[in-house]
Amino acid sequence: MYRNQAEIAKALHFDDSIAEERHADLPCRDEIFITSKIPPGRQGNDEAYNCILEELALLQIDTLDLALIHWPGVQKLTSDNVLNAHHRFESWKGLNRLYREQKVRAIGVSNYTPDHLRELISRCQEDEGEEYPLEIPH
Repeated sequence: MYRNQAEIAKALHFDDSIAEERHADLPCRDEIFITSKIPPGRQGNDEAYNCILEELALLQIDTLDLALIHWPGVQKLTSDNVLNAHHRFESWKGLNRLYREQKVRAIGVSNYTPDHLRELISRCQEDEGEEYPLEIPH
């Protein structure tokens, strides 16, 4: 989304030819928490899924620590368009698939209103035969 994957990959895969003392000061992958977001133009089950797979490839890593749906609306749709709710849930399903495949350690949303969250939780509860990682703080 921010097009900084090359720089992050370079930092993660530090060039071993540089002096050992500097290399020792750099954190290892276990000490770095990496988050990526699904942009509004990439919402939907397969779109969200493929977006994160592309991020993993660009970052040259196997697993993200956190994948988020960046925005509750889809690019080029008005905020009151009913298709947004469909795309939100489909995007969540794509992230859930990545979670089950252990390509992401956690999934979440950003910029959602309480109504968006209630709707997503309700849709997950209605989707029989599928399990979703939902932790809801009280």
